[in-house]
Amino acid sequence: DHFLVKHDPKALCMMIRYAARLTYYHYRVFSAGYYSRSENSTVNSWMEEVEKHTNLWLENMERFPSVQVTIPSPMEIYQHLSGKVIGQDHTLKAVAMDVSRFLRSGERLVPLLIGPSGSGKTYTMESLRGIPYIDNHCSFMRFDMSGYTAAGYQGGDMKDIQRTLRYALNGKDKIFCFLDEFDKACTPNTNSMGEDFSKHVQFEMLSWLEGIKSEEVDFSKVFFFLGGAFSQLEVQRKDREEKHIGFLQEEQPGSLPGAEEASIREELIGFGLMPEILGRIHRILLLNRLSPSDLKAIMLHKDGVIQRKKKLFKGDNLEIEFEEEALDVIAQKVWEENLGARSVENIVSGLIDTLDFDMLANGYKRLIFSADAVRGKREPLLKRK
Repeated sequence: DHFLVKHDPKALCMMIRYAARLTYYHYRVFSAGYYSRSENSTVNSWMEEVEKHTNLWLENMERFPSVQVTIPSPMEIYQHLSGKVIGQDHTLKAVAMDVSRFLRSGERLVPLLIGPSGSGKTYTMESLRGIPYIDNHCSFMRFDMSGYTAAGYQGGDMKDIQRTLRYALNGKDKIFCFLDEFDKACTPNTNSMGEDFSKHVQFEMLSWLEGIKSEEVDFSKVFFFLGGAFSQLEVQRKDREEKHIGFLQEEQPGSLPGAEEASIREELIGFGLMPEILGRIHRILLLNRLSPSDLKAIMLHKDGVIQRKKKLFKGDNLEIEFEEEALDVIAQKVWEENLGARSVENIVSGLIDTLDFDMLANGYKRLIFSADAVRGKREPLLKRK
């Protein structure tokens, strides 16, 4: 795996030959006696072919230029993310710029992603997977901050995160680390003695966000995403579709207009965020609540729930269809639940329930959902052909 990651053709060739020899050795020692002479001869011929072709490859290696995986540009990162994340265009542009700079020069700009559940905060970071350079040189970590406290207090130990990051850096150049439920870590949590546990957690994080190299971890190699709903903030009670807050307008080049960002920073301090932590947050990105059209696009995405269900049904020689209006009704139901993209899977799976089993048991081949079937006014249509 180390050789493959480095894209060294010579090392890859050596590894193929080594794997073949190891397989051949095990065959000769443990299995050869169970096979006929002709079968053993076939295996011997196979091994000779492997040796022949790998030797030829090594002799002519100068003809094969090494594969160079370059650091992706902001545009390349944005194009990759926009193919996966729906409805958060400006956030993707900001993240693409920050990530590219981090990979290229080591500059760490800590973004805080604020948005309702299911709006894509965690998924934005996870969608960086699949970019060759990032896959080869970076690892990904995610921590739920709602259960962490400083060392010596009840709950998860912040030192555990440091140790996990240290291990993750072994063999990788950089880490993308998402600190989820960050709002929970900042919410005042006072014990009977008057001590606020949230302040201890935030103090622990100061050196992390600053990028200081400690005895355990070089935090300059860790790109932190902070994310949380911050549902009590006034900004989360605004109607995104009517107000069009700040950075959601494409003509705005920054994360938020100056006055709007200053207002939000004041609200964050009132929420319980330490000014020292806030000073280390370079961007505040507001993720809007996904609209019904966004949710429908998520359902129909090539990696979305509808395509996944179709593949599952196809594996049993079955078909499943959703009429266009049925998809609109599902999207509206998801939007009304206000749980974002997470509830798409739950609603679609709930509609199917055990119908796939019933289809197999009774010889049906096609399952069709109409709008009324989604609303529960009629049964979905089952067909034998």
